[in-house]
Amino acid sequence: MKKIIVPALTCMAVFAFQYAATAAPIGPGYLPARITSAFSSQYPTAEMNNWARRTNDYVINFITNKERSADAYYFLDGTWLRTDTRLSRISDLPEAVRDGLARSSYGKYFIDKMEKVQLPFHRTLYIVGVDYGGYIDWDLFDTHAFSNKYVLYFTPDGRLQKAVHTPDEMPTEPFAGD
Repeated sequence: MKKIIVPALTCMAVFAFQYAATAAPIGPGYLPARITSAFSSQYPTAEMNNWARRTNDYVINFITNKERSADAYYFLDGTWLRTDTRLSRISDLPEAVRDGLARSSYGKYFIDKMEKVQLPFHRTLYIVGVDYGGYIDWDLFDTHAFSNKYVLYFTPDGRLQKAVHTPDEMPTEPFAGD
């Protein structure tokens, strides 16, 4: 009996060790395999920096192959929600969007932040945060009523879809359109 139990336990230990060495880590500190798989297939050359789980989705911060910082959002089941790519130069915007911005009533505003937002079904938006600056001494006011900050939503062909007055930061959710 001893001759059977010892080899059986040895085999089980070897298989358990091999499985543990090759299995993807799980637990609260690890990104689920369905999210990792979806991200890797969508961005095979990307360099993942970090990730976070929010209430209804996961956010993966990564560097694109064009050396840009981006955030990919995935639902808990691994379905891709959107990708936000930060743009650092006005020349990173398509010419049509630059022209649309220049023709709009926000053309003279200072650009604070730009992002390209890719959505399912091959939809893309360009989000531009602008600020006209202030002629008010902000130390005298404890309100955002005089803020000149806006978030502008452009289609790739340069149409301004929406302008949102926002005294605070860029929104966390893109405008989906009408």
